[in-house]
Amino acid sequence: MSYIAMALAALVAVVLFLLRRSDYGNSLAKQAADQGDIAVLLDKAAELPEQRRSTFYQNAIQYLWRNWQRPLAIRLIKAYAFEFSEERICQYWLRQALEIEPSVARMNFDDEFLRTYYQPEVAKTCVATGCSR
Repeated sequence: MSYIAMALAALVAVVLFLLRRSDYGNSLAKQAADQGDIAVLLDKAAELPEQRRSTFYQNAIQYLWRNWQRPLAIRLIKAYAFEFSEERICQYWLRQALEIEPSVARMNFDDEFLRTYYQPEVAKTCVATGCSR
């Protein structure tokens, strides 16, 4: 009987962990959207170890983008690029911003930023689910 209880407790812990992980960044992204400011996201990202920071940025950007908070998403994409522009998914988000919301993107991405961080040849190989080589 105690093995069954232990197994159920372990299952509940795993489910809760997976649910929490799937929401990673979303609750703070919602807070940022409500406040109209990405500061809470930047503060949290700065606290995270580098290996978790990229995933946090990706999830928060995706939440903002899908919830029509495009100006906030674009500001977060810029912050993401400062740290992770070498990642192909970052190039995807830069391209999305430039193609889908060009006027907002151009207000945030000046020519110097684009020369330094944007790699159009890489970005054109990427879609939301991944990048081809």
